[in-house]
Amino acid sequence: MARMLVLLLLLGGGLVAQTAEGYYHQGAQLYIDARLGDAIAALERGLQLDPGNPKLQALMEKLQEEQEKQQQQQQQQQQQQDQQQQDQQQQDQQQQDQQEQQQDQQQQQDQQQQDPQEQEAEQQPQPQLGED
Repeated sequence: MARMLVLLLLLGGGLVAQTAEGYYHQGAQLYIDARLGDAIAALERGLQLDPGNPKLQALMEKLQEEQEKQQQQQQQQQQQQDQQQQDQQQQDQQQQDQQEQQQDQQQQQDQQQQDPQEQEAEQQPQPQLGED
């Protein structure tokens, strides 16, 4: 008798959800535990046993609506993250382009400053060695 009681206690969790009503309660508990997919699966098993059960049907509708809502929220969050990433990449590219443009301008200015000095050096007469 004691062995039978221990066995029932060990298997108790599995025995609870053997009826449509048990699956209803299991689904509700799984939803409370934030396990929406598992909750829907439990309700589906309950509806296989009792397809016309109004409690199972009503809870299933609510959980499916919740699942759709969560999926939409996840999709919106993903779109926002994608947009933020795209904006950041665009901003980084603009910053890089601006830095390159500044470097090009600086090189041009440096070149322009060197050119007159080189021309001046070419125009000055070179001292001739050995003509004394």
